[in-house]
Amino acid sequence: MKRVWLILLTTLGCIATTQAQRVVIGERVPELKADTWLGGVRPSAAPLTYFEFFYSPGKGALESVGHLEELSNKLGSKLHVIVLTREPEATVTRLLGEKVSPLLVVALGAERDFGNFGVSYIPFGVLVDARNRALWMGNTRTLTVETIEQSLP
Repeated sequence: MKRVWLILLTTLGCIATTQAQRVVIGERVPELKADTWLGGVRPSAAPLTYFEFFYSPGKGALESVGHLEELSNKLGSKLHVIVLTREPEATVTRLLGEKVSPLLVVALGAERDFGNFGVSYIPFGVLVDARNRALWMGNTRTLTVETIEQSLP
């Protein structure tokens, strides 16, 4: 009986893992459904945009945003970052309020975006081109300037 339960749990785990995210490299990603923007700063068009899924208690969440801030500062208008969160505005303002700029914006109320992208694991981010096609995805802290520059049109 223990083997049956073990097999059942393993099977369910595999099914959950295969549906961990709904992003396919080269295909369009879901349109953003965020409710509001921290500080009223909305994203602007850029050759590349990076969607960062943020959960402050998550291991490395603040380091990931700091890494993205450095990357966007190095690349300038070539890369814009959109941090998506489901957390209360007061929490996000305290943690990320000073980081908001024309290159890095924060979307509040992004519950539907987490669901539409199928995000189950943090840190997670998606690099997209101007036509909203996924170019790269994974752990944000592994994203490099070289990877981003190779993705530029």
